[in-house]
Amino acid sequence: MPGYHRRVGRACLYEPMSDAQWVPFSKRGDASATAEFLEFIPGLDGRRKTLVVNWLMQRGDVVGYPYNQTTCGLMERFIDAAAPNLNATQAIRKTTDEWRSFFTGMGEQSLLDFFDYALHEITLGSAFRGHAEEIDKSLQNAHSIYGVGEQGGRYCVIERVDPTVQAAVKEAVDESGTAGQYLGKAWGQAYAVHPDPTGAYGNAVRAVETLLCPMLEPDASKPTLGTSNRVLRDQHGSPKSRWTFKIDSKIDPEQPVRDVVSMITMLWNGQMDRHGGDETKTRPVTLEEARAAVLLAATLVGWLSAGYLVKTK
Repeated sequence: MPGYHRRVGRACLYEPMSDAQWVPFSKRGDASATAEFLEFIPGLDGRRKTLVVNWLMQRGDVVGYPYNQTTCGLMERFIDAAAPNLNATQAIRKTTDEWRSFFTGMGEQSLLDFFDYALHEITLGSAFRGHAEEIDKSLQNAHSIYGVGEQGGRYCVIERVDPTVQAAVKEAVDESGTAGQYLGKAWGQAYAVHPDPTGAYGNAVRAVETLLCPMLEPDASKPTLGTSNRVLRDQHGSPKSRWTFKIDSKIDPEQPVRDVVSMITMLWNGQMDRHGGDETKTRPVTLEEARAAVLLAATLVGWLSAGYLVKTK
């Protein structure tokens, strides 16, 4: 399945659901024109909103119950869980036309939340999997930035990213055990409908800590990414200890490990909201910083879990 993932949890990295998108013949030989044609469209309006509304209108038929009964039950559960102030007190008495008008009149965020909730009621192994895949493909064909992903064995709304980036992060998540779980959670928090930059950055750090700390401070009671990175830096600079990295440098064989240290330092020092105190040194993490940290952590987790950083003596 091709696509992209979002939300919190181990399985929040989206495996693409649909095949490669069609590109007009006139644009296939032009990389810039192709990229522009395939660019994701932010927001949920026009045709993209209609696609979501139509999908919601089909929910009753898909799950095999009378439309009104099923949609009302879904709405009631959604209101209880996520939108207690949503005006749907007469939901049970709505006609099909009234439901369509209700969905169409929803604000973008409320509609996305309800769409996400409706998707979340479909498990990956259910007979209705194709229903989730169909709306994902429709949204992708409409170049929507929103798609369908997975969360804890169920479907959910995701924000699409470049497929190449997605594939690299997903590989790091799948192949890295506990570190991969932290990384997957960080990815979900960074690309959620309601992002959590602080949580995303914190879990990105934890993902790298999970692999680096046992290598550098196996006997420490409370190792951190910062302390382990200092140990790596000091050991590599000592004549009694050396580390190597799988990428060689013809100019300076010591430089690759120093570069790894620099990357870890950037990740650790960039977590500006880790501690309270001096307001000049502490501030909330921005979403852009969190997403950059997650991508940096994905690279480090991939390297460390693959054994590319090795102590030679």
